[in-house]
This record gives sequence, C-alpha cells and structure tokens, in this order.
Amino acid sequence: MIGPSIPPPVTVALCAHKGGVGKTTTTMALSAALARSGDRVLLVDLDPQGHSTMGLGLDVDDDALRARTVKELLADDPLPLAAVLHATGVPNLALVPATIPLERTAQWLVSAPARDRRLSRALAAAAGKFIWIVIDCPPSLGALTENALQAADAVVIPCRMEARATDGVRGLLEVLDSLRPGWANGSNWRILRNARDVRRKVSNDTADAMFAKYAGQLFATVIPQCDALNQAQFLGQDIFSFDGHCAGAIAYEQLAEDVRQLWAPRAVTT
Repeated sequence: MIGPSIPPPVTVALCAHKGGVGKTTTTMALSAALARSGDRVLLVDLDPQGHSTMGLGLDVDDDALRARTVKELLADDPLPLAAVLHATGVPNLALVPATIPLERTAQWLVSAPARDRRLSRALAAAAGKFIWIVIDCPPSLGALTENALQAADAVVIPCRMEARATDGVRGLLEVLDSLRPGWANGSNWRILRNARDVRRKVSNDTADAMFAKYAGQLFATVIPQCDALNQAQFLGQDIFSFDGHCAGAIAYEQLAEDVRQLWAPRAVTT
C-alpha cells in the first residue's frame, strides 16, 4: 500500500567555540519546548561537563547512570541506544547523559578509526522513536563536536549579545564546511542571538553590527537576559516547570516554533 512513511528524526546540534554563550541553556529549553508540543525528543549531552544532564535533574554521581552514558555509544563495542536512554521530568523528553569520563573518550577518539561518525551510527536506532534529537556539544571544535556535526541535520550557533559576539563563528563554519561540504553557504545552520539586555543599548547596537554580515542566517527570535533561566538550571528543572511565564520561557517557545518552521521532519510518500 502506498502511503506516508515515518520520517527519520531531525537532529539539531547546538555548537559554540567558547563557553558562556547559553549553549546548554538553549539545548535544554529548546528540547523542553519541542517536547511540550507533544513531539518525542531526545537530548544527547555530548559535553563532558554534563551540564544538560545535571540541569535536567539527573545525578552524575549515580553509579547506575555513569554506566549508561553517551561515552558507551562511542566505544569500540558500543551499547545500543536503548541501553543509555534515561527519563527526565519533562514528558516526551528522554536524555542520553554525559559525565566527566567522556573527556578521556574525546582524547582517544582523535586517533580512532571513523572517529567522527560513531555518534551518527548510534543515533540511527532513534528512527521511528523520536521526532527530534537535540545535541549539546562541548565548547570546542574537537572530535566530540565533529561527531555532532556529522550526525546533524541542522546546527544552531548561540552567541551572546556582547563585545566580540561573533568570535568563533567563522572557525566553526570552516569546520562545518570541511565535514559537510556546502553547508556553510546553505540553510542548515542559524545563529541564535542570546542574552539581550534591553538596558544595554550601546552593547546591543555594537553586537547587532557584528551580526550584520550573517543577516540571512539569524533566527528572528532573540533570547532576552532572564535570571530564571539560570535559576531553573541550578535547581535541575526545565524553564517551563520553573517559570513558564518568564520572558526566557516565552522566547524559547517562539524559538521552538522557528525551528519547526525551518527544519520540521516531512513524511515521505512511498
């Protein structure tokens, strides 16, 4: 019978060359916003610091959790994806956690065969189980980020509204284009302007001038400075459970809609 097939999940990688730009906050909030709509979402924490893992309330010191993390997906004899999935407090949102030992895996991957395709092979098992996969990358352009970029269908680059706001974007795009030729000039990536403080007009104007050269690659949504986003992360809660009416939560709901409009999976008729 001819009919629509279930599309594979869309994998969105959150990448930044430096820390402190809101990458993990965005990963968690975007994942939760997509899940709130009823879509099944998988968050993959690929940062050895495990901030997405802790930010969603999981205990990185739990021995049972430490035996089932993203590290085991990247091993020579990997565990199956189903063995490293963990529930979160957000309906429809599952997590593959990360802990500090992932850093040693990152060092080992540098000389491993097919080092940048291990994650994409592991995530193939998500087909039919999830609509979205959202990856929190480490703040570097090493082997872990390369795995995320190879697995990704789309890339989000968070940048703070501050001096030197676009530092690192060019380097990330060069890495992206070396792994995925043609992507740097395509529609598969967007810059997210983050932490805009309406009280800092001069800083905002300066940052906007820096973003002008990427005008066609900017999300329309800009995330405002919002203390509730940090408070929720410290308490191990998603922003919508903590304060769904704050300016940050409202902006991330709009960002999720932007992401759907750009990259939502489409059923294929067979």
